[in-house]
Amino acid sequence: MGLTEREEQVQDQIIEVFSDLSGLRGGIEGDTVVYEKNAMGLFIKLCEVFAVKAHFQHGLVTIEDYSHHFLWLLDKKAEQLRLFYPGLQAFVQEKVGVWYDLDEILFGEYLPVSEEPVQRLREVMSYELKLGKLKNQIRNRYGYFRDNTDFSHARTLRKIGEIIFWPHYRAE
Repeated sequence: MGLTEREEQVQDQIIEVFSDLSGLRGGIEGDTVVYEKNAMGLFIKLCEVFAVKAHFQHGLVTIEDYSHHFLWLLDKKAEQLRLFYPGLQAFVQEKVGVWYDLDEILFGEYLPVSEEPVQRLREVMSYELKLGKLKNQIRNRYGYFRDNTDFSHARTLRKIGEIIFWPHYRAE
């Protein structure tokens, strides 16, 4: 029974992290045993790489065990995000009166289009002010007050949601 593309990507990422951690190059497969001296470090590093919160899981012995566990954690996180987004979309609709899809650029109708430099700057300022005001309302609603460059550059609800979701994320 072969692995799906997603399972293979997760396993390849785990193998890469394990390789860096253990110093082994090549020969690492799904049935490779992760010894106790590397188990905690691998688990912590994988939580960082996959951006999941989890308590150390005893009983993970092979790379394949780690793959199954982290696939489960990623599925759980995706489900929580799926439930989080409709609330964010409804909040934005309440504030601006327009329903935005998750991957739609916020206030796309205000993006600068002018060729003249001065007018273009005005349009950019107008766009950034509208977007900044909405982002401040989102920050206040969800209590997200971290200084984050990713949040500053986010232009879609999916990206904003991924960033502000982290403090509300409950694993396991």
